[in-house]
Amino acid sequence: MTAQKMDMARFICPAAGGALPRDWQKLDAKAQAKWVNDHTDYIYLGAKWGMGDHHPNDPLVYEKDEDHGGVSINVLFGDGTVSFIKLADLRKAFGEKIGTERTTQRVKAAPGQPPAIPLITLDQAKALLAHADISKLSQAVASFEIDNGRYPTADEGLDALVKKPKAADLANWRQEAEKLPVDPWGHAYLYKIPGEKNTDFTIYSCGPDGKPGTADDVK
Repeated sequence: MTAQKMDMARFICPAAGGALPRDWQKLDAKAQAKWVNDHTDYIYLGAKWGMGDHHPNDPLVYEKDEDHGGVSINVLFGDGTVSFIKLADLRKAFGEKIGTERTTQRVKAAPGQPPAIPLITLDQAKALLAHADISKLSQAVASFEIDNGRYPTADEGLDALVKKPKAADLANWRQEAEKLPVDPWGHAYLYKIPGEKNTDFTIYSCGPDGKPGTADDVK
């Protein structure tokens, strides 16, 4: 097989703060591959699978747990999807070692050398997790509307996804969520109907300050 040059920056997690070697452009394909094997920020599980042995829901590639403050990590599954998942949920499904198996020999940027890709803060990582929760809640609200011909009222709120309201027009109600998540800062997600900017509804997190209507809200 002929060795091919690779984009080494793809193997550095945006949240990890790693850097490429200063002479990376001068490395041949074999040297680049060795550097990736030694320094990549991701854990690859695919090598243990035979052809067709893996399940589409099995994790294929994921990050080290420290890269997002131990809150959640990005996971590439066997079906090609990528999800930002709470570590507690991931470890419950796939084992306590997820995210800890291999120590990365991380290269720090030399003075005057920028990281390979921009860093993100812990609150930015939490905001990504909040966006994922909001997306799932929005899908559940949409399913509620399909079943019942309307969205939950402001008074019913997101609780209507978990417990049937007393309204008489909900003959087709079904539970859309096992429980309501709290945001990464420990607060309940808020529901507004009608929504903002001419939308049917808005689901949002109050962000780090826990106060609605401030600049750090996540919508």
